Amino acid sequence: MVNTLLKICWHALINLDCILIVVLLGLAARAARRKSSLRSRTVVLCLLPLVVTQWTPTGRWLLTCLEQRFPHQAAFPGGLPEDLTGLVLLGGSFVLADSEERGETVHNYAASRLFESIAVARRYPKSRIVFTGNPREVRLAARVFEEQGVAPARITYESNSFNTRDNARNTFELVRPQADEKWALLTSALHMPRAMGLFRGAGWRILPYPVNYLTSGRFSALDWLSAPHATRAHAWRAAAHELAGLLHHFVKGDSPDLWPGP
Repeated sequence: MVNTLLKICWHALINLDCILIVVLLGLAARAARRKSSLRSRTVVLCLLPLVVTQWTPTGRWLLTCLEQRFPHQAAFPGGLPEDLTGLVLLGGSFVLADSEERGETVHNYAASRLFESIAVARRYPKSRIVFTGNPREVRLAARVFEEQGVAPARITYESNSFNTRDNARNTFELVRPQADEKWALLTSALHMPRAMGLFRGAGWRILPYPVNYLTSGRFSALDWLSAPHATRAHAWRAAAHELAGLLHHFVKGDSPDLWPGP
């Protein structure tokens, strides 16, 4: 009996947002029965964002559009060019506050950016690596590269960037890439459209190398059948952040394209 009650409490906690939606739907139905149209409409309007983000795969589909904008396999069926000059790696792989509190590296969901760059460095031993981020990210990245045995002489650190626009402009000024050089930009696939737009706007001619995928890359009607859960809300927030960033930087003139593509 105790185990059953604990399981019920556990499921109630992890599905609290869904329970809230059901409660609000009940309140809306009650208000409608009492002919209180204003109350019912207010509740429905408040519910609509929750329904879209929690009970539909809209966020996942938007993420798929972002991730497939620069398809990895289509761009590099045989890998990056053998004469790759270097790789620009964007920060964003660490939970900074937790890393400082623990005194050790704490990664977030974008950690594969860092480890994919190490794999590329090993496949292309003559290529350079430019890591760009803020000072705290640079310290953590240097620690990881050292632990993974990447030669320090191959890595250049740019530590004055606090957003992707800074990454693009600061690395361009630092590297001054030549016309005959081949550079690749490594970042999360969902972030690649915005990053490529900003790097092109900064003057880079750079190859996209997307990693850290969060979706399968396909749209499926089965997405509707999965139960509402926190990952749908996360997908919606991540996609909305990138789409808002695309619009913002296009309007400001930082990116030449609203929807950058290959």
